[in-house]
Amino acid sequence: MDKAYLNLWAKTADQGNPSWHPLILHLLDVASCAGAILQREPTTTRQRMAGIFGLPWEGAKSWILLLVACHDLGKASPGFQLKWDGAKALLADSGLEIPRNVDTGFNHAFVSQIALAELLQEQSWPQELAELSADAVGCHHGARGGPTTLDRLAGNRNAKGGGSWDGVRRAIFEALLPVLRAKGAPHKTTLSGPDFMLLSGGSSPRTRG
Repeated sequence: MDKAYLNLWAKTADQGNPSWHPLILHLLDVASCAGAILQREPTTTRQRMAGIFGLPWEGAKSWILLLVACHDLGKASPGFQLKWDGAKALLADSGLEIPRNVDTGFNHAFVSQIALAELLQEQSWPQELAELSADAVGCHHGARGGPTTLDRLAGNRNAKGGGSWDGVRRAIFEALLPVLRAKGAPHKTTLSGPDFMLLSGGSSPRTRG
């Protein structure tokens, strides 16, 4: 069960094609790309981003890459996984509960946001900083989830899944921590407006109820 995430997909070919790319590898792929981009940024840009968390660059970089990786953490949910018919075979012996009436009509980025806010706090992040940082991650598709949307999704087991899915998202997060060397809580307690925009990628997300 603790390695059930190895059978979760992030990218697939068309329906009927068995090709798929594992979620955990997609998260690491994106973090690696982000790391390469940041390495090419001017020192002043890296220092500005480190200032978001009040950490030296190397410490801040590790957390930034973890946040980037976790943009698709919400794909570890029954509502996303069952969008592809091939997932049924992958999940058969996973131990993950499959709702009878799976809801696939939701934004998986908001599940990433809900899960990440809690997981960061478990790493001793201040609550407000954790929630705002997770909110920035949740904006990566250009939409921002309002409180009503998030509350409804948090209780929607047909989309987000129940306790076993919470466990597999936690397992993914904990697998990423040592790889990306994320440790030592940030020294900031919140995000300013400019910090939020920088962390979210500089988009102007739409708020949805």
